[in-house]
Amino acid sequence: MPGTEVEARKVLIRRAEIEKRVRAVARQITRDFKGERVHLIGVLKGAPTGFTIPVRDVRASVGAGFLFPLVGTMSTMPGLSTRPGYYEIDLDLKTGKVVGLS
Repeated sequence: MPGTEVEARKVLIRRAEIEKRVRAVARQITRDFKGERVHLIGVLKGAPTGFTIPVRDVRASVGAGFLFPLVGTMSTMPGLSTRPGYYEIDLDLKTGKVVGLS
């Protein structure tokens, strides 16, 4: 489909490397603070303050470019691919049927 090309961006750090580094930091924290309760503190411009939230895991959303905490029984859904699925949807001009939905 014309006009649907996505400009590629340079990958600075691959997902596997970020995950490897996050695991290494987690192991170090576990060793350094064995038996202690660890608090994750994040400071974001304009974010509310004065709250303590127990974080059970931190995940990397490499495609979106950020880390996010998992708290309580929060579950996640798979993220989007680097190429959105709608690029594969088209109209067959001979039959008039939509293709690429299955």
